[in-house]
Amino acid sequence: MALQDYDDLVVLLEPFESLSAEFGGKLKEQSVLFLAAIKAERDFLEKAIAMKDPGEDAIPAMIAPISELMQKVGAIKDSARGDAFFNHLTAVAEGIPALGWIVVPKTPAPYAKEMLGSAQFWTNKILKEFKGKDEKQVAWATSLTDFLKALPAYILKFHTTGVAWNSGGAKAAPVAAAAAGSASAGALQSDLEDLIDEFLPPFMDASEKLGEPVVAISQVFKKAVESEKALILKAAGLPKKPEDGAFMELLTPTSTLMGEVGALKDMHRGHKLWNNLMAVAEGTPLLGWVAVEPTPAPFAKDMLGAAQFYTNKILKEYKGKDEDQVKFATTFVALLSAFPKYILAHHTTGLRFNAAVAAPVSAGVAAPTAGSIADFDALVEEHFSVYLSLSAKIGGKVAEQSKFLEVAVTESKKLYEHASVTKTKPAMDKFQELLAPIAAEMQKVGEVKDTARGDKDFDFLNAVAEGVQVLGWVTIEPLPAPFAKDMAGSAQFWGNKILKAFKGSDEDKVNWVKALNGFFGGFEGYIKQHHTTGLSWGNAPAPAAAAVSAPSGGTAEGDFEALIADHLVPFLEIAKKIGGPVGEQADVFVDAVKEEKALIVKAMSVKKPSIDGLMEYLKPTSILMAKVGEFKDSNRGHKDFNHLTALAEAVQVLGWVAVEPAPAPFAKEMVGGAQFWTNKILKEYRGKDATHEAYVKNLIGFLSGLAPYIIQHHTTGLTWGK
Repeated sequence: MALQDYDDLVVLLEPFESLSAEFGGKLKEQSVLFLAAIKAERDFLEKAIAMKDPGEDAIPAMIAPISELMQKVGAIKDSARGDAFFNHLTAVAEGIPALGWIVVPKTPAPYAKEMLGSAQFWTNKILKEFKGKDEKQVAWATSLTDFLKALPAYILKFHTTGVAWNSGGAKAAPVAAAAAGSASAGALQSDLEDLIDEFLPPFMDASEKLGEPVVAISQVFKKAVESEKALILKAAGLPKKPEDGAFMELLTPTSTLMGEVGALKDMHRGHKLWNNLMAVAEGTPLLGWVAVEPTPAPFAKDMLGAAQFYTNKILKEYKGKDEDQVKFATTFVALLSAFPKYILAHHTTGLRFNAAVAAPVSAGVAAPTAGSIADFDALVEEHFSVYLSLSAKIGGKVAEQSKFLEVAVTESKKLYEHASVTKTKPAMDKFQELLAPIAAEMQKVGEVKDTARGDKDFDFLNAVAEGVQVLGWVTIEPLPAPFAKDMAGSAQFWGNKILKAFKGSDEDKVNWVKALNGFFGGFEGYIKQHHTTGLSWGNAPAPAAAAVSAPSGGTAEGDFEALIADHLVPFLEIAKKIGGPVGEQADVFVDAVKEEKALIVKAMSVKKPSIDGLMEYLKPTSILMAKVGEFKDSNRGHKDFNHLTALAEAVQVLGWVAVEPAPAPFAKEMVGGAQFWTNKILKEYRGKDATHEAYVKNLIGFLSGLAPYIIQHHTTGLTWGK
């Protein structure tokens, strides 16, 4: 199945292949190499699924043909600057690193998705230039993009946590693994107090005006926030993170209040203020970030999005009609929106313990690539040196702060150099010693900002204090590049304020911002190229630490049953109405969901088992998931093949029960795989056949509802009994 689906994927490139040949020149030459690399990767996968993992020493030789072709693709782009098709050549050169997913452990699909973004920047340029003018150019760009978009879904399906050695081409069974992290330095307590003092009172005032039961649910939410504040401060004073049982005890007061919020919502189904209650109930799980590693800020952003679904409903209904409702929605969103920024600043990779120590930690690495130090030097030379000279010119606190950042960058380079010549990653205590000089200077950068509130250049100081967290990428695995991108974005927020104030009036300050943004923003590309899944240590990767699942409050069984009732009951009726293999496949899909419900209920009453034990628990659902896929494989050419493929992609979402520490993002990825095919169904039947439209609506409704459900009840993994 894996090879057949890979071949189906390559079919998407047929327009790309024919049009590249037609355009000719360097583009034709590059496309031949690109397609040869894809063929070489297929050959590699064909061998891999039929043999045991040969070990790290053997893999470089196996992937050498792919690597060589990838390098040649990039070389053509580099030799063709000024070519009429330079945007096309760059799109291919940026997209081909996606084939490198085969050497990415644990999260190859998100890695491939990151590469899509790089290529899309260039295909979007092509579309902007030629849309409505030259349809061949549009078709070329669309074909390449479609292939790169579909690749992550294929990887998730067959190679979820890495190349599926000796699998026989069967679908991959997801397994749980994650890396732990630590946090950034700064005014942890004062910034939290500022956040609560600024944003919580306006929300409480707005809730009071709406009356009961909004007042009651808001009061419980307020208590949960205050409880979390006490937890954060207590954690900051502990020397290290406690053992699992003790950590759960720390979380219990906040978790209990979070559960009460959900219970209050459930007591008032059908109330006229239902959307307000739902907004608070959906936003409350954001407080669960304290149990999330290594990416609590993106988790918090996801929770914000779940709440905004309901606040947007409120705004749509009451904007221009009821100012109290509008204030409720806007103040709640403002409150929730403040959390991700705070988390990024002070708890970058997880709730921070021992706040006096700013040395982040991580586990797991990727193989290093050549030229990493030279490329880092180039980044410093191009942008950072300009920032330093302009900081000296601006003077004052800006110049003072730049000196600390300069030392932090120098110490970072020393770490990169040390890692590049050290075969294996050292023990955690030794690694922390290596990080300590960087962490100390990062803290000083933040302290300059903290002691200069009210300074005329405070925005400049803020930009650097936010951006310096980029240097913490060395502690992040398996995806340090997105972390670096987030940190650079935080700095850009303040840089934009400076640009707004000085554009057209002070070019030195404008150029200061450009240099700073160029430097911090350049880390994403540098990391992708040289440290894809973590700081590179010689050639030997180290094992990642296992994650711990943390339960949250709420009625997990009841809410899952509600998802089935709201979406899958009508979905099954409609599928049977369509009939044939569509109806039969839907029956098996619903049976798989019911098996998963039984697992969820069972898990709450037993302790978390070993990996082997978990596989036994998963077996009934896995068997049915495989049967759903078989309907697609045995009906190629059927008139409803898009339906069968959509559900075969959709059923992978049920694998979230084996994913830690972030099952909700995994579930969201699976929705994307299914939507590619449901969009084809809608394109064919929209406005022509309401039955097929309803099939899509109910399927996507169920899939989209899973992520918020998981976030509320199984935040960092399937919830097991104590």
